[in-house]
Amino acid sequence: MSALATGALQNIATVHLNRCDEALRRMRDGLTLLQRDTQVFDAFRFANRAMLLQRSYGQWAQDYRQTGTRATKTPPLAGTWRPFQIAFILLNLVSIARPDSSERDIVDLLWFPTGGGKTEAYLGLIAFTIGLRRLRGTIEGMQGDGGVTVIMRYTLRLLTTQQFQRAATLICACEYLRRQAPKQWGEQPFQIGLWGRSRSHAQQPERCWGSPG
Repeated sequence: MSALATGALQNIATVHLNRCDEALRRMRDGLTLLQRDTQVFDAFRFANRAMLLQRSYGQWAQDYRQTGTRATKTPPLAGTWRPFQIAFILLNLVSIARPDSSERDIVDLLWFPTGGGKTEAYLGLIAFTIGLRRLRGTIEGMQGDGGVTVIMRYTLRLLTTQQFQRAATLICACEYLRRQAPKQWGEQPFQIGLWGRSRSHAQQPERCWGSPG
């Protein structure tokens, strides 16, 4: 920083450092919210459990598709958040949980090289959001167990299909958890849909029956 302090890059360096401080503040606010709001905490736990299942079973199914054999009848449940993933989740908790938050005007861009784990970060936020909606129930006429919670959009056909598979695995995990505790997470099942061109997916269910995944 000593070199930047007197150089032409001082102003832009100050801007970035201020943004880092702001991001840190938002993460701490998210952590504080987890400590003070029991519904937010329960939804956060729900998201972590769902992502543990999603990651474990997703990798297990992928290995089966590649090898044609299963090493175990069920996969070992193991997983950890990478620092940038849990940071991104904490960063957005307040704006998701509080409708009056000024942070809802912020669009956070998560940038990381391909294969680094961006998808898991926002899938974790998706699980948190749908879980929190179920816990809070009907608010101002909006039902917590109805309507569309999240829209995902991709521009490439293959990427759309791949990401849909990963999101579908998460929704299956959420539905499994819901069935374990319907009094807490509601009677309505979690659902997912795909809107794409005919070449992107099978329009007839019988075309999918032979899929090993």
